[in-house]
Amino acid sequence: TPLYSSAASDVYKRQLLFTPVVKRFRELHPGIHLTLREGTGRAVEEQVAGGELEVGATILPVAPDSGLAVQAFGSYPIWVIGPPDAAWAGKTSLPLSALRDTRLLIPTDDFAMTRRLRQAFADAGMQPGIAAQSAHWDFLVAMASAGLGAALLPEPLMQRMKTRGLSTAKLAKSGLQWEVGHIWQTSGSVSYTHLTLPTNR
Repeated sequence: TPLYSSAASDVYKRQLLFTPVVKRFRELHPGIHLTLREGTGRAVEEQVAGGELEVGATILPVAPDSGLAVQAFGSYPIWVIGPPDAAWAGKTSLPLSALRDTRLLIPTDDFAMTRRLRQAFADAGMQPGIAAQSAHWDFLVAMASAGLGAALLPEPLMQRMKTRGLSTAKLAKSGLQWEVGHIWQTSGSVSYTHLTLPTNR
């Protein structure tokens, strides 16, 4: 049975989040064979819940009724990236309310971050103005650079993008973070290999 699966949907997340975890595991346990699989967050959660995988890594949160245990290993703020002449240019942080009349560029609804953003807007009594959605982070930034709106990206990915000359500000919303964690079934036995998986903190 494959042991470990990541929910990385692109090269940025694979390199930034999961590669260090796998590298550290191999350094600590060179004699253990680690079988890897890759898929979307929802697919990984379904495979772990169904017993196809022993442990996975996904973007949190998972559904409360999933029957999965969670161990977070990363929590990062979300950043807003806009054109140089954005109304909020020059500010280092923005409340969610500052985006009320902003055309937003966000990932597709398959992304957990997007679902959390939609919920945060709903909780604030706001209807987000979605200009476009894409599964590719660099395309979101390119659209922001072209003046089509403001892109929302988690900090590790934002730091890898070319944002020089663009407006950038941290989204100051309590509880709205981009969180990554390991997941496994709450029932059944847990192997030694699973227990020794490191984190990338």
